Amino acid sequence: MYWHDGGRERRHAPDHFARHADGSAVVIDVRADERIEPKDAEAFEMPRLARAQAGWGFEQVGTPEAVLLANVRWLSPIA
Repeated sequence: MYWHDGGRERRHAPDHFARHADGSAVVIDVRADERIEPKDAEAFEMPRLARAQAGWGFEQVGTPEAVLLANVRWLSPIA
């Protein structure tokens, strides 16, 4: 995604794009909450209008919950 912000060109490449069975779409960024710096938060937010105009949702996925992470590690054959 490219856009202009105060005369400067900005860009952001989301981590994932998914289309649901019902045809709706979602853009997904993956980063732990504590690792999101102000410039990153701005990059996640700025293309919001473009996503909304396209009818796409947005999710920011952070650090998984401890129980979920423990279960995935337990189920993983390479723990």
